Amino acid sequence: MKAFLLILCSFQCVEGYSIKQKAQLHANLSSGYDRMIRPGLNQTVPTIININFYLTSLEEFAMEKSKMTVMGSFGLEWTDSRLTWNSTAFDGDLNQTSLFVSNIWAPYFILFNPHHEQMPILSGEQSCNVYANGKIFCLPSDRFVVICSNSIDFYPFDTQNCTLRFYVPGYLASDIVFQPLSPTIQMDYFEENGQWFFNCPGGSIDEQDISQRRCGKATEVYEKDTTD
Repeated sequence: MKAFLLILCSFQCVEGYSIKQKAQLHANLSSGYDRMIRPGLNQTVPTIININFYLTSLEEFAMEKSKMTVMGSFGLEWTDSRLTWNSTAFDGDLNQTSLFVSNIWAPYFILFNPHHEQMPILSGEQSCNVYANGKIFCLPSDRFVVICSNSIDFYPFDTQNCTLRFYVPGYLASDIVFQPLSPTIQMDYFEENGQWFFNCPGGSIDEQDISQRRCGKATEVYEKDTTD
């Protein structure tokens, strides 16, 4: 006797938005939009930028050069009320799109204490996710080379404290406020270094005022004991 398994499947036709509708949405969002003006109907109220830092690797710590090199990503999120739309006008499921940084206002985020030259974290070639409620989320990744003063008083069992400082030139502290979503650096995707390791509880995110608002990331770096 042969056994047969009968599987019944039902399918429901769901209409999705078309490329023409998405192009129309982009045209609507860009019409009259001035990317030189920061978000906020009331310009006396600061723009809040939520921030997370995801550390992925420690590439180098060169004590003789007072230099630290790390790889990481920033999670940046803010709201721009000019970039909102009614998803029901686009078959109800066009709730999110991607726009290049060069087409929207985005913070000109710069490393304040680079070992070499200053470079913006968000460039025009990168894109950000934009949602129908005006929320914008960007996740730029980069290689950060910073000046890190070191101490060798307890070499080779020394601890080094390094800080990555970032700021947005052209704006006052009353214009932009960085708001850490977590008080600590995110280490979920971090890969260990053979010689050094991070003191995770010491990795913190805070904001300070240096005549302009900046967001600092401080962490302690320990040299591993390689003796037998």
